[in-house]
Amino acid sequence: MLIIRVVILLILGLYLLPAQAGTIASDSSLSMELVTVATGTPTWDADDGPGNDSSASNAVLRTQDVISYEVQFSTFAELQDTLLTLVLPKELELEDIPPFCKLPASTVSSDTATGKQTLLCHIAGNNPASDPDSTIKPASVLSLPLAVRALSRDRLGDPVSNGTVPTAPAATLSGTNVNNGQAFSLTSTSDSLSISARPRFDLTK
Repeated sequence: MLIIRVVILLILGLYLLPAQAGTIASDSSLSMELVTVATGTPTWDADDGPGNDSSASNAVLRTQDVISYEVQFSTFAELQDTLLTLVLPKELELEDIPPFCKLPASTVSSDTATGKQTLLCHIAGNNPASDPDSTIKPASVLSLPLAVRALSRDRLGDPVSNGTVPTAPAATLSGTNVNNGQAFSLTSTSDSLSISARPRFDLTK
């Protein structure tokens, strides 16, 4: 089932869901933001020492914990061929292709040189069963959830040390504005966070 919350705007105005983190990107008819919802997974520790995390609302993420993001956007225009591109640093990994992404067109790939992971998500529209073109109807507010895990070893195979600050994830929303026929592309970057990891010792020496 499509996991997209759609709210019809009842008064004239452009609304973005309450901002919690990230940069806001907008043009005259569309606004989007990559929001950090929760930095980690219960249970919580008494402090944020190495390997610990005291809260879901701080900028600390334990290795193997999941950080919850949302791509929140609102539009006055009708959008078509809507594509979400999410780029993650080598220390973070998408749990799975989200259910709001159309398959088999949507993909996840990794760069073997940098370790970055990229999601190309063709967003299923408001009515995906009858809409093959990923159409988002006018006057919609959407919230697209993303679950991302912190790795204990990055995608290049190196241990992730305590205090590592990964490059902030970036989300780009692109497609066609049906109202004016113009292509659009908006990018939002999340707030940065610090990885909490226990010291690792090489016992082979």
